[in-house]
Amino acid sequence: MERCWRSLKPEILARWDKLSEYDLTGIGGDFDGLVEIIRQRYFPGRSKLSIEAEIRDWLVLQMDELEKSELCE
Repeated sequence: MERCWRSLKPEILARWDKLSEYDLTGIGGDFDGLVEIIRQRYFPGRSKLSIEAEIRDWLVLQMDELEKSELCE
């Protein structure tokens, strides 16, 4: 995820509009950090584990597309 981070950020902001550029800058491409900030903003009553797979599945699809288009650094 870290190597595609710059290209993923706009996709993440479009998918989870309660996040800000500032939030993502603080995370710096860390998957666990992303899961935690999404959990806090969207699913505060759920455990990290309960939403982790959903976020991971979405990220894998996004990264596959970015890699195909050679947008990962």
